[in-house]
Amino acid sequence: MPRIPTPLTWKRRNFAVFEPLGMIDRLYAGAVPGLVSGPFAIYNSPHGRGFVLIHLPSQAKIIDLDMQNACKDAAAKFAALWTSTGGPASLKRSSGRTSKRCGTSTSA
Repeated sequence: MPRIPTPLTWKRRNFAVFEPLGMIDRLYAGAVPGLVSGPFAIYNSPHGRGFVLIHLPSQAKIIDLDMQNACKDAAAKFAALWTSTGGPASLKRSSGRTSKRCGTSTSA
C-alpha cells in the first residue's frame, strides 16, 4: 500500500549552502536565511532575482523559480514522487547506463 505523503511544513531557518565565489571554480559554504521543510530548503537567489529550491543533504540545486510559493509547490511534488518511488536514490537508477567514453547508452 503506497504511503500518503504528509504536507510539508516550512520553518524559517539559517542553513549553509555551497555557492561559487566570483569566477573561481571552488565552492564556498555560506550561511543563508530561508525556509526548510524535511530535506528541502528555499532561499533567495544570490543573483538577485527569484528563489532557489535545494535538496539539503546533497546540496543539489533542484530548480530556480521566480516565486517562493512555486518552490514550495515543486518541493511538494518532489516529496510525493520520492514517497511513491522509494526515495531520491531510486530516481537515479535507470534501465540504461551511459558510457563515459563515448556517451552512448547500454542496457544493463
